[in-house]
Amino acid sequence: MKRIITAIGNSLINDTLKNNGYIVEAPDIQFKDDLIEVLKNKKDTEVLILNIEMIKKEEIKDYINKIKKINYFIKIIILSQNEDEDIKNIMMAIGIKDILYGNDISIQKLEVAINRNKTTEELLAEEINNLKEIVLNEKKKKHNLIDFNIIKQKNYKNIFKENKKNIFETQKENKIKNKVISIIGSSGVGKSIFCSNFSLAFENKKTLIIDFDILNKSIKTIFGVKEKVAEENEGWNKIDNLIIKISKNLDLICGIDVIFQNGDKQEKQKIISILDELKNKYDVILLDTSSECFIDYTKEIIKYSDLAIFLVEANLIELKKSKKLLEIYINNWKIEKEKINIIFNKYNKNSIDNCILKKLFLDFNILGQLKLDEKYNYMINKNTNYINKNLKEEYEKIKEKIENL
Repeated sequence: MKRIITAIGNSLINDTLKNNGYIVEAPDIQFKDDLIEVLKNKKDTEVLILNIEMIKKEEIKDYINKIKKINYFIKIIILSQNEDEDIKNIMMAIGIKDILYGNDISIQKLEVAINRNKTTEELLAEEINNLKEIVLNEKKKKHNLIDFNIIKQKNYKNIFKENKKNIFETQKENKIKNKVISIIGSSGVGKSIFCSNFSLAFENKKTLIIDFDILNKSIKTIFGVKEKVAEENEGWNKIDNLIIKISKNLDLICGIDVIFQNGDKQEKQKIISILDELKNKYDVILLDTSSECFIDYTKEIIKYSDLAIFLVEANLIELKKSKKLLEIYINNWKIEKEKINIIFNKYNKNSIDNCILKKLFLDFNILGQLKLDEKYNYMINKNTNYINKNLKEEYEKIKEKIENL
């Protein structure tokens, strides 16, 4: 049964829930400050039933956010004697839909609310509110002297670290050799166009793109080529038959779906053996992947890669999607966090501030950002296999950072 705390000024409801088999974590709480202390000690609480009238209206949003910082996943049920449109709007904005008023308050209705699962819309509203709070808090702190000094110290450390690395690198030739790089991220973030452009930055290295996004197969469209269709049972035995020549040093394979007939372990092992074979022939292999988590061979591809570039678009909705995808990669698929490198793609003047983004992704290596550019559409529509000087410089900076990893 659910673990519950009540803060409603009614011990009868608290006792009744206990008698009905729920795990009631504490006696009914009378004061808002006491509730915060109890929640800190009972972080496994799943449901909070809260009389909203114990909190001043102007303090409600901050108070709920304080609760969420203690226990982000707690479900909150609001009780109020009278309907109040302002309070209702506040609750809806932060993803709380369970509100009971006056005569509607009963044990039966409370139990329905307790056992109701959150909808996708509620979860999304909660996540967006959480991100908004982070953004607002960081903006408030942006000019704070203490924060500035901390950032300054970090920059000095980074400069020292980079200088030390540069001294070391002068003693040897800095090369990318036999490196496999996965391009990952949520749907629509620009993985295929990034992969295509990034490949052009390796003009002096033998480079191969493999389009593992079998649902879209966008790479062939970007380069304006037709895929070479492999015959089942023989195409992958002669991998060279699938290679499309894009330029002197750039090849493409996009007829990849022939290998995925049954979705069994043998096919996953076949992927690894094919990549092993190709790795000996190319300096760089770029793997364009699908964002769909039901395609489980993506997990094997990322694990096999030497590193993964995770593209993130810097707005609240896309940050939410990216966060969920990262949770799947790290917690479910057990991808090492150190393998994932972040690039903020399609960056523009309306994107979330870069300093805030860096703090949101503090646990990851950040390679930089790529600006939203109308030239991308020109490249796709005209099937060009080159990028202009300015764009190329941006991609080369990312390449240099990867060389120094």
